[in-house]
Amino acid sequence: MILHRFVLASLLGCSLVVPLATGEAPAVPVSTVPSVTAVNAVTTVVQALRGNDLAAWYDALPEAQRAAMAPPPANPEQQRGNRRGGADLGMLRMFTDEQRAAQAGTLLGAFLVQLAAVTAPEDSPPPAAAPVPEDQRFLLFIPRMLASGVMGGAAGSILAQGLETRQVAALDGLAASYRTWAAGAGLDDAARATAAQPHLLAAINAVRPAAEGDKPPVPRDLLVAVSAALLHTKLALAAFGLDLDVILATATASLESETAGRTVVVLRFTAWGAEHALPLVLQAKSGGWSVIADSPAIRWLRPAVMAPQMGGRGQVGRGQGQRGGGGARPDAPAVPADQPTTQPPRNF
Repeated sequence: MILHRFVLASLLGCSLVVPLATGEAPAVPVSTVPSVTAVNAVTTVVQALRGNDLAAWYDALPEAQRAAMAPPPANPEQQRGNRRGGADLGMLRMFTDEQRAAQAGTLLGAFLVQLAAVTAPEDSPPPAAAPVPEDQRFLLFIPRMLASGVMGGAAGSILAQGLETRQVAALDGLAASYRTWAAGAGLDDAARATAAQPHLLAAINAVRPAAEGDKPPVPRDLLVAVSAALLHTKLALAAFGLDLDVILATATASLESETAGRTVVVLRFTAWGAEHALPLVLQAKSGGWSVIADSPAIRWLRPAVMAPQMGGRGQVGRGQGQRGGGGARPDAPAVPADQPTTQPPRNF
């Protein structure tokens, strides 16, 4: 789903939002002073997020970089999948049904609850979530899936060899601040869900046209749609007391070090009553900048990221914010971890 990694990713690292939202990571121009440009690269994305205009940012990229972002030609099976709509479009279309659309605001609240639940220690109860009707409870798989995808995707997009300890500590501190806020945010307030609903539906409708073609959307069309959806998403989150623009307004980037072609840029911002500093490793490559995510820990994280989606820890039971499932069944075989390997860099 186009939006599913979009909301919290902008809080965890503003520079990572577009790579997470599109699946293809754009780059930014490189000047003759790479260290300065690396900082500017992060700052430019923050500004685009604040202005809800990712397309203008894309237009400023060199033509060669924009061409590199074009989706590869689809094979016949992929073309058939596009005509059928695929899983992404299927999820978007779910909310064209009147009964399901009526739960959009409630599901957003449940998503915000799940963001707290998936990072909480074992003995920490998650905040309460508003219930959904018994005949619509199957919809709760959506916030569970999206929340685990956001958190795992954010970590997997930045973890760099030699910097993992600091990066994990930064993400954990951010998650702890978020949990403290969520515990008293009234995320189970039905009035807030009602206020958020029209804005969330507007965000969904903004991205649907880009997803409904026979072919994958070109990057600029997708970014135009995501930009429109971002504006509505901010309004939906504001109904729950979460103001993305206030957080983005505090974001700054600074150069920490530059050695052997690896530049460390620290993204600092204030969120949920605390200051956060998230280090990112960038590398100049082919006229742009890449975020380096080459930690072997990334592959080891994948089974844990999938657990909440498969009925494990972090579920919301009966819409009341209670964990269900507990974990793997006693008779379930252990999930073998992949052999850790170096990950390719993510273009900025």
